[in-house]
Amino acid sequence: MPGNEKLVHAALLLRGQAPEAWDLFVQAMREYAASSAEEMVRCAPELLMRAQGMAIASSEICYAVRFAPQIHEKNQGFKHGRPTQQWSSAGA
Repeated sequence: MPGNEKLVHAALLLRGQAPEAWDLFVQAMREYAASSAEEMVRCAPELLMRAQGMAIASSEICYAVRFAPQIHEKNQGFKHGRPTQQWSSAGA
């Protein structure tokens, strides 16, 4: 996800300072993203584009928070010119 460096950094700080709170936050984000996807399926047709945007954004934010350590490692590899494993937001 482009431009997620600050979110990833904040997630890592939270994870380092309060691991239990981080776990709770990640779980809450996963539930929120799932709820957004469910709402998209049930929304009125005229609200579908908005609901799709909300579901996509929720999923991307959830992914960035959930996989912050891996994203950070990947970003560090890019900065140092090392190839790193590709991560996919599928199944966030």
